[in-house]
Amino acid sequence: MTFLSYMRLLSAGVVAANLAAMPALAGDIKRVNFSAGQRLSFVLPDTGDASKKARGPVLAGLTALAGQGTLTQVYNFAVDEVLIGEHQPQALSLYAWSSADDARQARASEHYKSELASLMPATWSEVHTVEVDLVEPLTLELDSDKTYTLALAWIRSEAMFEGYAALSAPLREVLGAKPLINLPVGYFAQMGLDEADSPDRLVLMEWRHESHPEAYRTSALIQENAEVVGQAFEKIQWYRLAHGGNN
Repeated sequence: MTFLSYMRLLSAGVVAANLAAMPALAGDIKRVNFSAGQRLSFVLPDTGDASKKARGPVLAGLTALAGQGTLTQVYNFAVDEVLIGEHQPQALSLYAWSSADDARQARASEHYKSELASLMPATWSEVHTVEVDLVEPLTLELDSDKTYTLALAWIRSEAMFEGYAALSAPLREVLGAKPLINLPVGYFAQMGLDEADSPDRLVLMEWRHESHPEAYRTSALIQENAEVVGQAFEKIQWYRLAHGGNN
């Protein structure tokens, strides 16, 4: 059952990549409640040069395998702009497992290992999956009038990271930046790699206006403290998101 749940996740990810460019209704707010112990899964697919023709049968195969399970689809975004980093995904799909154990059991399934490994390359050129574990209940509100960013941080120094966070906090406050999720990464996978270089932290941030993430990135404060940023982070992937369809 848990394997089929994971197949549903990837099946929906194909749909999300196609639907993410569809606009959400103005003023629409989605509110989702999560329990402590749940695992949130952020899937970032890039179709790249993968054959569009191949996606039809792959989607059909995944849908046929999907069944009732412990995984739910939460929200779809388009990746509107890569603010920092090399990975160029086209969409971000957010899902929730009932627990980290369910996610691990799905990936340990022999069916998953034998079937999915051969299906994924025909659908995507690259997929990053990043998961975090909730240690306390969370109410997530996503407002179609607001802008959101997702940051993946490879931290070089925890002390310098805390210093950077304190230094930049007043600027984020001025720009109306509100952290919705700020948690250590519990699982990271990159398609085609047995061992991927995992980020240390995932941050989902809400902003009052779509121009504010870029204003933050190019601000005098950040530019003048580039050395602090370099000491805090080994690498950053930072995406500006747009509300997708099918939410």
